[in-house]
Amino acid sequence: MSMDEFQQIWKEYDRRLERQMSLSRRLFADLQQQKVGAELRPLVRSRVVGIVLGFVWLWLMAICLYLVRSQPVMAISFAVFCGCTVIGIVGYIRDVAVIRSVSYSASVMETQRKLVGMQSTMLRDIRLAWLQVPFWASFFVSNGMIRAGGRLFYFIEVPVFLGFVGLAVFLYFNFTVENARRKKWVAAMVRSAGSKRLARAVELLKELEEFEREG
Repeated sequence: MSMDEFQQIWKEYDRRLERQMSLSRRLFADLQQQKVGAELRPLVRSRVVGIVLGFVWLWLMAICLYLVRSQPVMAISFAVFCGCTVIGIVGYIRDVAVIRSVSYSASVMETQRKLVGMQSTMLRDIRLAWLQVPFWASFFVSNGMIRAGGRLFYFIEVPVFLGFVGLAVFLYFNFTVENARRKKWVAAMVRSAGSKRLARAVELLKELEEFEREG
């Protein structure tokens, strides 16, 4: 066999190997993208259900707010409930929009950036939701209770309300990205909100990014 023939055979082998590697890369990319989609689809469904239930809850809170509009303490409490519900609904709508905007034809880094940003805003919304905790200790306080309660009422209600304030502050400042990694109870509550699926989707994209970089 001449040298030219050997080089020709070698070049043909290189071309076949390159085609096989290219096919393998495409298959791996498709598989990773399917796995990412499988993690994100349940999130969309849960968010849609949450949006529907959120509107029902907001409607109920708005009715209560209207009915107690002449009771300042109760009205403020229900107004806070309405505000936090609106924040939750907006957050869920944003999550669905972000997931729907994910394009697998875009760069892996761009998709990662969107999902990591979604993780951060999800944690922020949870923190804001804790701010309504103190008002669960005051939504039933009517003008009549304030007038007729006397010292015993204040002796019970004020410490309970302040205790709920302390709980809200504690939860607000503990729900951080760092604590979600270090504290099991924070991580468990964040995972229940869907962060676990997001984290898995981000990890799958990281694997795809590393594979493409190596390739």
